[in-house]
Amino acid sequence: HVILVDTGGGTASRTSGAIVARLEMAGIRRKDVDTVIVTHAHPDHLGGAVDSARRPAFPNARYVLSERECEFWTAAHPDLRGLRVPEHVSDSIAASARRDLRALRFQMEPIGCETEIAPGIHAIPAPGHTPGHLAVLLSSEGQHLLNVGDAAVHPLHLEQPEWENGFDQDSATAIATRRALL
Repeated sequence: HVILVDTGGGTASRTSGAIVARLEMAGIRRKDVDTVIVTHAHPDHLGGAVDSARRPAFPNARYVLSERECEFWTAAHPDLRGLRVPEHVSDSIAASARRDLRALRFQMEPIGCETEIAPGIHAIPAPGHTPGHLAVLLSSEGQHLLNVGDAAVHPLHLEQPEWENGFDQDSATAIATRRALL
């Protein structure tokens, strides 16, 4: 398996974009990626999933994400009142998520609960940052790595899980999720 967790910001970001070029530098071609796990649909995590022509950047991949995440962002009017950012920022996030998820609709594989994506790779519900945010647990030969995605957006969240983040959709749930993951 060639599995990618999140795709960065794509062409919209100079700091978290260029995922395809970076993978190619490591010897991985776009067509080799068979699974993309999307922790959540914010543009800095999903934007690289589609190319500049609005087609899936990884044509042979299944895109695994939470059912709840997909339903939230594809709703006619997602409730973004929990975000503590300017309205134009939340509107941009919603438009980007809707556009990118629409482009991936034929390759999406929504999941409803903790799911083993491939041997040793589990997607774990971690709501709060977004309604369907996922964490990813990788296990191999008795060792484990937990990718918390944006459940903790800064190292200080590991020391102070009760500190809020303006991009958390539901702060109370995000705090509870951080504590549970830690």
